[in-house]
Amino acid sequence: MSATWQELRRARPRARFARWTGAFAALLALYAWTLGPMDFGDLFSERRLTNLERFLQVEIVPPEVRRGETTWAAWAAERIGGRNGLALARTLGAAVLAAALAAAAGAGLSLWTSRTALAARTPFERAEVEGRRGLAGSAARLLCVFMRALPEYLVAFLLGAFLPDPAWAAVLALSIHNAGILGRLFGETLENLDQRPARAWSAAGAPRLTAALGAQGPAALPRWLTFFFVRFETCVRESTVLGALGFVSLGHWIVQERAAGRYDEVLLLVAMGGALVVAADLASWAIRRWIRG
Repeated sequence: MSATWQELRRARPRARFARWTGAFAALLALYAWTLGPMDFGDLFSERRLTNLERFLQVEIVPPEVRRGETTWAAWAAERIGGRNGLALARTLGAAVLAAALAAAAGAGLSLWTSRTALAARTPFERAEVEGRRGLAGSAARLLCVFMRALPEYLVAFLLGAFLPDPAWAAVLALSIHNAGILGRLFGETLENLDQRPARAWSAAGAPRLTAALGAQGPAALPRWLTFFFVRFETCVRESTVLGALGFVSLGHWIVQERAAGRYDEVLLLVAMGGALVVAADLASWAIRRWIRG
C-alpha cells in the first residue's frame, strides 16, 4: 500500500540548521524593520513626498522640455552623441577588454584548478574518483578564491595610484576579479567532461598540457563561452560604476552631473548604461543559444 502525502511529509528529512538559520534571518529582518537605525516612517513624511514631487516634476525634466521648446525624445537624441556617445563606447571597450583578459587568465588557471588536469596526481581520471590535487592545484584554487574576493572598486582605486591611465586600473580590477571566478568555473567544466579522450592522448605519449588542450579544450569551449558571456555582462555593468574613479566612462559623467545638480543629464546617462547592459545581455543570450544549437 502506498504511503499518503501526510506520511511522506512526516518522513521527509529535516535540516535543523537550515530551519534555525532561516528563523534567525527572519528575526534580524524584523529587528531592522522595527528597532534598527532606519526610520521607515520618515520615508513617507510630507517633506519627503514634497521633495519627491519636485524631483519628478522639475529636477529630472530638462529646462528645454519644461519650457516647451523641445520634446524628451529630441532632447535625448541630441545628447546621446558627442561626449555621452564616447563615454558609452569607452564603457563597452573597457568591459570587452576586461572580459577577454579574465577569460584568458581563467583558462590558464582552470588547468590547475581542475582535479583531473595538470594538478591531478593521476591525470584525466574521473574527478569523483581522483579527488586529489597536489600543492600547485590547491594553490591555484586558493588564488582564485582570493582574486574573486577582491572588490573591484577598491582594487581599481589602488591600481589607479600608480598606473598612468585610470582606464587601465578599471580594466585590470575587473579582469582580476572575474579571472578568479572563471578560473574556478572553467576548472569544474574540465572535471565534468568525459576524461577518456584525454586519457587516450596521455596513454599515447602526449604531455598533460597537450592532452588537456587538444582533447578537453574543444569539448569545454561551448560551456566556457557561456560562462564568459555571463561575466561579460557583469563587466559591462561594473565598468559603468568604476567611472566614478576618474575613468571617463558613463559613471564618470554621472558623478560630474550629479555634483552639478543636473539630474536630467544623470537620468539620461543612467538610462544609457541600463540600455548597454540590456543590449549586452541580449547579445550574449543570442550567442549562447547559437552555440548550444
